[in-house]
Amino acid sequence: HGGIVTSRPPVLTQGFTGDPMNTSCYLRQLFDQTWKIEYFTAVGSDLLSDEVLEYLEQSGFSTKNVIQVHGAQPGLYLIHMKEGKRSFSYWR
Repeated sequence: HGGIVTSRPPVLTQGFTGDPMNTSCYLRQLFDQTWKIEYFTAVGSDLLSDEVLEYLEQSGFSTKNVIQVHGAQPGLYLIHMKEGKRSFSYWR
């Protein structure tokens, strides 16, 4: 069998983030619900894109200005932790 043997199985956690989204989330927390906070972006037409839209709506954002592009997918990245340092792998 191929593969890497580790002392513990890897743990993957899905989240939705990035500098613009983080800033928008902080603004949403800073201002009360009478303030309308919108997030402008484009997502694909796949299951993960639907989950991004659901996350935005549950976080209190309007998604009326989010464009869904047929056949497209969102970019992904993984954060790798080693000895307290982070590194990243991207799929755009």
